[in-house]
Formats: sequence, C-alpha cells, structure tokens
Amino acid sequence: MKSRRLKTLSESFSRAKITLKHETSDPLFFKMFVGHLGLSYLISQAPRLKGKRLPLGEVIFLIFMGYVFDLDLLITGLNGINHHYLPIHTPLFGLLLGLLSYALLRRYFSRTCLFLVFPVLIGHLVLDEVAYWFYLLGWQKIIDISQINWFYPFVQNHGNDGLLNIGNVVASYLSQAQANVVLEIVLMILAGIVFLTSFFKKK
Repeated sequence: MKSRRLKTLSESFSRAKITLKHETSDPLFFKMFVGHLGLSYLISQAPRLKGKRLPLGEVIFLIFMGYVFDLDLLITGLNGINHHYLPIHTPLFGLLLGLLSYALLRRYFSRTCLFLVFPVLIGHLVLDEVAYWFYLLGWQKIIDISQINWFYPFVQNHGNDGLLNIGNVVASYLSQAQANVVLEIVLMILAGIVFLTSFFKKK
C-alpha cells in the first residue's frame, strides 16, 4: 500500500513537472512588445485626421499608457506567473485607470488626449489577445488559450506562463507566431510612415 502511494505521488510529480515546463516556455510572454509601440503611436496621431496635432508631451504620454498594463511585470517578474491573467491586466482596470487619468490630469492634458487613453489601453489588450485569435484561425501554431480576462471579475482564466530562456523564447516566437510577427512589422511600418510624414510636413 505504501509503495503504491509513493508510486502515485511520483507519477503526479512527474506530470506536474511536464506541465510546468510546458507552461513556462510560452514564447508569447513578451509578445507584441514592439506592436504596442506602433499601435499607441498610431492612435496618438488619430487627431490628425481632423487637422489637429497633439503636443509631443501628450504623444509620449499616450505611448507610455500603451505600456502601462505591462508594469505588472514589476510584480511578477520572471517567476512563472502569466501577467496577462492578473486583475490589473483587464478591461475593468483599464476603464478605472482611464477615468482616474482624466480626473487627475485634465488640467494638464487636452480632452482629446485623455479620451484617446481608452482606445490605447483597449488596444494593448487586443494585441495581447490577438495571438489566440490567430491560432483559432489556423494562422499560427500558438497560442491555444485566451490571454485576457475580458469579463473579469465574472469570468477568470488562470495560467502559469513564466519564462525559462529568453533566447529560446524569442526563437520560438519568431518560428511559431508568424502572424504576430507580421502584425508587429505592419504596425511599426505604419507608425514610421505617419511619423515621417508628420516630420517632413513640419519642415
């Protein structure tokens, strides 16, 4: 009986090791890091469609807000927790953060800038989730589970997607998430075109 229990515990431990290894090698841990920059900048330039330009300080602020969700990495680090599943990486937190930004910064930033905070924050979450949508469409091999708790706190997913080796993760990302890579490149090209046209028009 005792040996049988030990065998069962050993098998359970082995399965746990395999699962942990699988979960902590997710190559999308840093996915869309470049894409967030491109999308945030493009959103900051949206007022140009109506002939209005945001000051440089407001553009930089919006780009910063495009990364603000990822500040939870300061909490999780590389300890094996997928920061996408934290409560502060949700639309609810984004809404609260947007309202707080408006309340605290309306004396310093324009209404247009503070309104654009909301699409910037939602855009960040969309880019974090897009790999899952690409997987469902069969465009890439990863990732097979939703990354964002869209309906938090009513529905919650949990995961454990830490990082083992950054070099392996980057290589796996480039080889298995081609649709994500293409999207990042497109966003950065568009952002570059918009930036250059803005730069040369000033001259």
